[in-house]
Amino acid sequence: MSRDLRVFAPFRLDSENEQLWRGSDEIRLRRKTFAVLDYLVHHAGRLVTKSALLEAVWPELSVSDSMPAASVSELRKALGDNPQHPRFIETVQGRGYRFIATVKAETDGAQLRNTKAALTPTVNARTGRFVGREREQADLRAALADARGGHGRLVLIAGEPGIGKSRMCSELAAEAGKAGMTLMLGHCSEQEAVPLLPFVEILESYIGGGEDPEVLRAMLGDEGPELARMLPSLRR
Repeated sequence: MSRDLRVFAPFRLDSENEQLWRGSDEIRLRRKTFAVLDYLVHHAGRLVTKSALLEAVWPELSVSDSMPAASVSELRKALGDNPQHPRFIETVQGRGYRFIATVKAETDGAQLRNTKAALTPTVNARTGRFVGREREQADLRAALADARGGHGRLVLIAGEPGIGKSRMCSELAAEAGKAGMTLMLGHCSEQEAVPLLPFVEILESYIGGGEDPEVLRAMLGDEGPELARMLPSLRR
């Protein structure tokens, strides 16, 4: 069965499993901190008072009124949110907090289908200097140089969760964007067994971004009719 998720780009909130994801990377949170985020997200756009948070997250405990503020501070660090210019959690002075990002309620499969595939150079940009992985970065830059020269390359990056795969891809995407390359993103999932789904997402986003399907058909050449079986908008 598909899980119910709350999606606020670039994050996914899995309430059932108490997990917060950014791409394929899990953002680790303390249990009470996660509960605060879960409550705010499920009440997005509404003022949530400190007393409401205390009752929802610490119902049977006598805790300091400062506990919600401490949890919100942790959340802002995890989300990369600036309290002076918030994208996610807004402070309502003297009253509480409001979750201000757009939230979509989706199943895990629907989230994969509906995620926008076109990337700008700043999407998924991370703060802080990226160090290490020199050999891997060199291999990726070589593949990028080949692509810029008209020689397509396929690179597979594998490894355990949390070792920095998404960060490494983000760094490469930023370099490609600065070089003027068009960046596209597609998703796949063990739970969503749709053949070639990432490539369908990429092509759909290309056309959805205002590009002329006729231009794409010309670029695809003899492969166009075959791909049109997956993407009806390519059909003449």
